[in-house]
Amino acid sequence: MRTVTYAGAAVVIALLLAASGFATSPAGGEQLSPVPFDETLTTGLTGVDVQQAQAAGYVVPKGQVFYSQYQYVVGYYGVETFVDAKRQ
Repeated sequence: MRTVTYAGAAVVIALLLAASGFATSPAGGEQLSPVPFDETLTTGLTGVDVQQAQAAGYVVPKGQVFYSQYQYVVGYYGVETFVDAKRQ
């Protein structure tokens, strides 16, 4: 029975440690905010595809990622492109 208790406690501790990375704030007390999407390096759908989809009344999902070792914010058109890029 104690093994289950220790395993449960270990899982809770591991989750708390993993979640603590999201509780940090930027250096110098700066506020983080999304970059305007038209200022990102975009990938995924082409500009023509985005315009055609929007003209047809569709909403094109977008995502942004800031990599700590990369100077620019990367913008993704389409969820599939965003997920595929995160897997690599």
